[in-house]
Amino acid sequence: MPNNDKGQAFVDAFAASYQKKFDVDRVTEQLVSVYDKHFKEDEIKGLLQFYGSPLGQKVAAEMPKISREIQAATRAASNKAAKEALAELKLQNPEVGQSARLGLGQGRWQQRRGQPPPQQTAQQHNPQ
Repeated sequence: MPNNDKGQAFVDAFAASYQKKFDVDRVTEQLVSVYDKHFKEDEIKGLLQFYGSPLGQKVAAEMPKISREIQAATRAASNKAAKEALAELKLQNPEVGQSARLGLGQGRWQQRRGQPPPQQTAQQHNPQ
């Protein structure tokens, strides 16, 4: 958004409209339903006790950070393995694989508006 009064007014209007449309009670009902599906009542009581404890509070605070670090480590290992596998196959199949590229983190094929889908060749796969 532009950094001016109109841009700020737009952001403020969006936030106000969003708050009116976001039904906290409905989301809470859905969350309760999800927990009910996966846990028995006594287990939920145990979770509440755990998350009320100092260790539970630390787990709640640290888990998002831990999850991000695990995802980053997994993504890095996966990307490394994919690059090594592709390099090995290119050496084994030079006539076929030299134009192959990895599009890590993207959809299989990228399509621009108004253009037909690309022909499915490794040469047209966009690298990232």
